Amino acid sequence: MNSRTFRFAITAMLAFTAVSAVLAASQDTAAVKVAESLTMEKLECLPAGENSVAVVTAENQPAGTWVRVFFRRLNPEGSAYFVEGVPSDADTSWASLPKPKEEAQEELTDEWWQVLKTRDWMQYRGRNRQWLEDWLGEQDFEAAEAFAALVDADGQMLERSEVQLIPVRNSTECAVTLDDKQIGEAGSLTVGETDAIQAERELFHWKCDGVVTRISSEGILNADEACRGCLTGSG
Repeated sequence: MNSRTFRFAITAMLAFTAVSAVLAASQDTAAVKVAESLTMEKLECLPAGENSVAVVTAENQPAGTWVRVFFRRLNPEGSAYFVEGVPSDADTSWASLPKPKEEAQEELTDEWWQVLKTRDWMQYRGRNRQWLEDWLGEQDFEAAEAFAALVDADGQMLERSEVQLIPVRNSTECAVTLDDKQIGEAGSLTVGETDAIQAERELFHWKCDGVVTRISSEGILNADEACRGCLTGSG
């Protein structure tokens, strides 16, 4: 176990109390403030069946803090997962994301609209329920959401970037280039859970490829037996 994974494991339990309150059943990120000093580069799309990378800038990042990238599919079910950022310089980190499955996009219901209408990405001028229904109807695959968060030494989420709404497209229409380090990370991913229901299950609507360890919602680092099992089948 490398030092980054070890730090990830021993601090995860402290982090998950705050994370679960933000991202579990309510799927509400409003409890954590959006900071202008923390930004995640816009992800124009995610390639279906392929890894991608999120790049995060944390200006004047305090010592003893680090970046996590939270991600989920745009579905009325399922909580977020997260991966830990890998520092590339004083202010910038990156994180390799798992491969999204080719799932069909769910239609918008009245109940789901009550949740989604408060999302960051719904607050832009001209975006309303009709805009969202039209946008969802244009998607070939189930979309995704992602944001970055800055976490302190006690595992508490201090601040976050805006939540992004990201289309998932065929890999021929969504070219993503990973460097050698990012490819290596994508082949040996540790994925954090934010809800106990995620335990001992395959990732919800993400492929198992490259996922080797998981951090449970109790902060326990284990080999990913669920994904190991699925890779003996269809993956």
